[in-house]
Amino acid sequence: DISDKLALDWTLVINHGEFYRLLTCMFVHAGIDHIYNNMIVLLFIGSYFELAIGRMNYIIVYFSSGIIAGLTSMFYNMSKNNYVQSVGASGAIFGIIGGMTAIILVKYIHKHKKIIFIAFLSLYSGFSSQGVDNAAHVGGFISGFLISFIIYSIRTVKEKRNVSR
Repeated sequence: DISDKLALDWTLVINHGEFYRLLTCMFVHAGIDHIYNNMIVLLFIGSYFELAIGRMNYIIVYFSSGIIAGLTSMFYNMSKNNYVQSVGASGAIFGIIGGMTAIILVKYIHKHKKIIFIAFLSLYSGFSSQGVDNAAHVGGFISGFLISFIIYSIRTVKEKRNVSR
């Protein structure tokens, strides 16, 4: 019943002017596991994102992404003549994930374009040459990325603890 009153339904938004549904659909979920999965993502990614950009910017990204995701869903379903109701915060959460990805790319990769370019060329040359152990290249690249990520994460946490003392 709540879903019928608050879910995103393009026919009700367009034909009856129920624009509030673009906002309310973000707060209605299709069950406990649906909301649980969204909360887990927000806990792990959203908390870092908020630290990186601040509370007000977080709120702006969250709600604008959720509304734009709702509009995108509406127009897609309208174009396909799909009559569905949409609920959940996934659009807003993907906005947070996209925002966090952007921060990572801007903050770290922007400063190290040469390294990214060299890594790409190295992997490309392995795939375009014969007699090269591409499995070793890819395995080394992925494991180096993951191990470095873990080490960097641990180091950052330790630095934050030392600063807070």
